[in-house]
Amino acid sequence: MHIVIGVITALAGLIWALVALRRSGMDLDSFNPFAWYRRYQWRKNFHAHPAMTADNPMDVAAVVLLHTAKLKGELTRETRQTLFDIFQGTFKIEERETNELFSATSFRLKDGLFEKHVSRFIEERWNALTMAQAQQIVPLVQKIAELDGTPSPSQSDFISLLKEKTLPPPGTSW
Repeated sequence: MHIVIGVITALAGLIWALVALRRSGMDLDSFNPFAWYRRYQWRKNFHAHPAMTADNPMDVAAVVLLHTAKLKGELTRETRQTLFDIFQGTFKIEERETNELFSATSFRLKDGLFEKHVSRFIEERWNALTMAQAQQIVPLVQKIAELDGTPSPSQSDFISLLKEKTLPPPGTSW
């Protein structure tokens, strides 16, 4: 009986201490490792560049294509229409979904600071694509770059960087 009384007293003391800590303003959820991990992931995504949130291959391709088009300057009507045609033809999506994809991608690249994050984007997002997906996107990027004439030097550098990460290393085989 004395053991049961001791356990009940210890449990009551623990509950009293937790209530006192909560009343004093301490957040008891800070001790929850699952909540901490969720906050950590959210904070990591919140402080990342919006383009780094592109997870699926269609979003990655859209970011790469729109970035290539914006490297030459503001988008022309022809460039925008070509992007829409590529989105609809390659991704097999409807016009409404094409508008949503273009809007989301424009938001991801709106600040003009993507140039600072290009190498990290390629390492994390571009390399997550399969070889077949990357090889299908590169000709589309070249098409966008050559749309208004010769590709600019920044577009050529970007395309060569994509090709470098797309092609298998020399001397390797299937």
